[in-house]
Amino acid sequence: MKIILSTFIFFLCLAPLIGQTNDTIRQEILGQSPSKLEILSKGRRLLLENLQKGDLFKVMEIKDVLISEADNNVNEVFFPGEYTLILYRTEEYSDLLAYIKSDAGNVEDFRSERMLDMLASTDQLYKNISLKSAESYEVIIHFLDESELAEVEKDFLELHLYWMLFGPNSAKETEALADLNDRADVFLEKYPNSEFEQYVRNNIRFKLGLNDWGIGYEVGMGYIGTQGEMANQFKDGFLLRTAIEGTYKKTVLSLNINIGGTSTKVDFPYRETYWPRESAAVMMDIDLSLGYRLLEVKKFSFTPFIGFGAINLSPGAQEINEDTSLAKLNYTAQNYLAGMNFTFDLGNKNMPYYNGGNFLNLRYTFVKPQYNGRKGIESGHIHWVTLGWGIYSRAVRRIF
Repeated sequence: MKIILSTFIFFLCLAPLIGQTNDTIRQEILGQSPSKLEILSKGRRLLLENLQKGDLFKVMEIKDVLISEADNNVNEVFFPGEYTLILYRTEEYSDLLAYIKSDAGNVEDFRSERMLDMLASTDQLYKNISLKSAESYEVIIHFLDESELAEVEKDFLELHLYWMLFGPNSAKETEALADLNDRADVFLEKYPNSEFEQYVRNNIRFKLGLNDWGIGYEVGMGYIGTQGEMANQFKDGFLLRTAIEGTYKKTVLSLNINIGGTSTKVDFPYRETYWPRESAAVMMDIDLSLGYRLLEVKKFSFTPFIGFGAINLSPGAQEINEDTSLAKLNYTAQNYLAGMNFTFDLGNKNMPYYNGGNFLNLRYTFVKPQYNGRKGIESGHIHWVTLGWGIYSRAVRRIF
């Protein structure tokens, strides 16, 4: 009994000590200095909040504190686009010009730290400051015009701001690029040989065009017609076609898979049995074709092609079920082909930098399988006519 009572008293005394230890650890944790990541994260969010409230003096203070926290390394705290737009909003034009001229302000060459990527993905500072700046574009330009900068500096910063807010992100889908280039031309003509000339030519004044390479996909269906001695052995039939197409300028390379159905007109002896006439026949073909877009008028184009592959004729599933020995019967031969595509583009080619869309394609193929009497299939020709639907795309690239 004494042992039990002593144990109870011991744990009763130990409980407050454990509680005190937990409180001490909690206080120690709370007393830890915040990490750089925490400071930058909270600071960027606070900066954005004050920007949205219009307290630009507070924005400037927060920006300076954050840069000081990063040992004056701007690109550890902000992406170039973020920092540049902040300087526009806080009217720190001297710092802005110096940053744009420096290598640090070159958006194309900027390589971000992992921590900055993490911060930007959570607070979306650049997206929000861009939207806010676009809404306040006229106000920003007004204060810029009222500044004591030289005229060439004012005009350059105005052009630069327009480029940041309305240029690269929208140029592929709107007419903003043409307007941007016109503004750049005006600046270059007004200030020949200025200190900003190369920056404008290398970054702002550019032209977009279609990449030489493209890719497409097509599915279609149509008609199989036989000719020559093969026409005495097989009836006409139907065809399903699928293709993957790669293009380089006007050259088109297609990987085609064709599956068709027809029926036999004669008996085909095979070992101890035969493939009877009036039976279903499955035709399969895989080939490569190389074409060249010879003519293109508005939405219509004409592309002749040649190609080669392999073709196979075999019994249908029902015939094989009735006579399992026919499962191993197949007639495979090399296949040469030539033909032409008549294509109608369904997209709106009047859009700037139109780089792809849907199309309809009428395809005629003259097929010359190399059976020539081998295994009982005579020589002859096959005609394929298919109507297909497809999609294609070419990337938009900067030409200069």
